[in-house]
Amino acid sequence: MADLILLARAQQLPALATVNAAYLANLISAASVAIERWCKRVFLSTAYTDEYYDGDGTDSMFLDNFPVTALTSIVIVESDGTDTTILGTEFDIDEDTGEIRFVRDCTTECYFPDGFHNIKANYTAGFAAIPADLQEACAQYCVWLYSGGITLPTVKSESLGDYSASFGAMADMDIPMPIRRMLAQYRNVRP
Repeated sequence: MADLILLARAQQLPALATVNAAYLANLISAASVAIERWCKRVFLSTAYTDEYYDGDGTDSMFLDNFPVTALTSIVIVESDGTDTTILGTEFDIDEDTGEIRFVRDCTTECYFPDGFHNIKANYTAGFAAIPADLQEACAQYCVWLYSGGITLPTVKSESLGDYSASFGAMADMDIPMPIRRMLAQYRNVRP
């Protein structure tokens, strides 16, 4: 998993300008991992080989990763164990959503047969360069982490007189709402 921003990009924010470079690099990596997990996708362009899907008898399906920049082939694993390879040219592709659909005049059977992990996709998806708003979300998340965000979200309540505190589980920690709003358009909402 690659970092979503460079060190120099993070240091453009005043809150991070003087942070130790090695520590800031760790924050960038942690923020990048958290963002990709929350968004349920990889952002930088990556080649995917033999990524399995379940056929559902329809003429279209959604690939897990997007934007799709190249579809090499789809392999249908037949019930007898043989493979049928269909070239990417047999499909219309919605690059932004990752939906692929057989073209109207396809030369093979134009549907994905019902089955469990009977479809293998070979394709490339992701951004060649991380969009500016996604970079900003990562930089802002680094600021939040640096300012104590790792510990603050677990505090559920505090008192001052005769001090008491109530802490939540680490599972309660999440990306702050303003940053989630910045990332919402990039989140993969498919199951």
